[in-house]
Amino acid sequence: MKTLKLYTLLIVALAAGFSACKKGNVEQQPVDPPMSGMFGKWVGVSSGSADKSFQDVYVFNADSSFTETRLKVDTVSGQPVSYQYQAKGKFHLNLNKLQLYGITAKYSDYYGPLNQLVDAPLAAVLIDYTLAFNTDDKSFHFVFPACPVNANCLATLTYKRQ
Repeated sequence: MKTLKLYTLLIVALAAGFSACKKGNVEQQPVDPPMSGMFGKWVGVSSGSADKSFQDVYVFNADSSFTETRLKVDTVSGQPVSYQYQAKGKFHLNLNKLQLYGITAKYSDYYGPLNQLVDAPLAAVLIDYTLAFNTDDKSFHFVFPACPVNANCLATLTYKRQ
C-alpha cells in the first residue's frame, strides 16, 4: 500500500512537471534582428539652418536596400519640389556601425526635377558611418570627427523617423 502511494505521488509530480513545460505555457517572442530598427523613412534637417525646406532623406528597406535623396520640399504641403542628389545601394547595421555599399548615385549642381539628375562619379563604393541613436530610437545623427578650426564643415543633421 505504501509503495502504491509512493508511485501515485511520483506519477502526479511527473505529470505536473511535464505539463508546466508545454510550449503553450511559454510565451514565444519574435526574433528582432538589429537592422530592423532602421527600416523605414528617416528625414534629416540641418540643425544649423533656418530653412527647413532642404531635406536629406534615407529610406532603409527590409531587403537591406537603401535610398538617400537630397531634396527641397514645400514647407506647407511637405511635397517634394526639386531634387539635387539620389543614391541607391545596400546597407548593413551592426550595433551603431552603418555600412553602405554597392552604391550608385545621380546628382545635379542645382536643384531640379528628379529625372534630370545625372550619374555621379563616386569616390567610394563602401562607406562606413558611426551612428548615435537617441534614447527613444526615433532619431539618430552621424558621428563625424571634430571640425577643425577655420574648416568648412557641414552642420549636424539629425534624422527623425517618419
